[in-house]
Amino acid sequence: MKCIEKERQALLMFKQGLVDDCGYLSSWGSDEGRKDCCKWSGVQCSNRTGHVIMLNLKYKVDPVCPNRPLRGNINSSLLELQHLNYLDLSVNDFLGNPIPEFIGFFTKLRFLDLSLANFSGRIPYQLGNLTNLQSLNLGYNSLYVSKFGWLSHLNKLTQLDLDFVDLSEASDWLQVITSLASLRDLYLASSTLPSINRPSLSSMNSSTSLALLDLSSCGLSNSAYHWLFKISSNLLALDLNSN
Repeated sequence: MKCIEKERQALLMFKQGLVDDCGYLSSWGSDEGRKDCCKWSGVQCSNRTGHVIMLNLKYKVDPVCPNRPLRGNINSSLLELQHLNYLDLSVNDFLGNPIPEFIGFFTKLRFLDLSLANFSGRIPYQLGNLTNLQSLNLGYNSLYVSKFGWLSHLNKLTQLDLDFVDLSEASDWLQVITSLASLRDLYLASSTLPSINRPSLSSMNSSTSLALLDLSSCGLSNSAYHWLFKISSNLLALDLNSN
């Protein structure tokens, strides 16, 4: 099953917005030998429909061309890939731009990794549309969250990584996190958590599914330890270093 033409064109437009010093996308082209985008590096299509379902462009260390990830802008042409269920653009360089709001329209996504990709600014609330997400990684960028309401819609999440995301204004973080019934792995290292309103702890869900929790270097307030005590019997791994 060959790829769908409009999706092939969308990928080529996306490529035009990137600087690819090391030729990672050299298999992406329009000449006769490179027309089938299902055979392109980082692209996977459905064997049944031909739609692009996976785009994995995570930078991997290349000894021949070291420290040269993709860099540039994310073209909205990617919106043509409405059957994507896996998107990994991590460890690249998107020049300090915000995460594009249109990523919130890939509603079939189950996996999204934008970590270590030089994004900055507010995490767009449109990500709350990604109700099929099981894994979300936005760590190690220059991002912030002021309200966590959008996250409460992602009730299929099992893994969430917000390492180094500024959560200092997200006063609802604990209420939202404890509402995610499927969440097992939570990474909030160096995320500058705000204080927890201790009287509200009594209404928090203590039967959380969390098994792994990383709160290292978060500047935890004393009130946070009361919540941790409530959930500690369920945890398999807990990191509280440098608090």
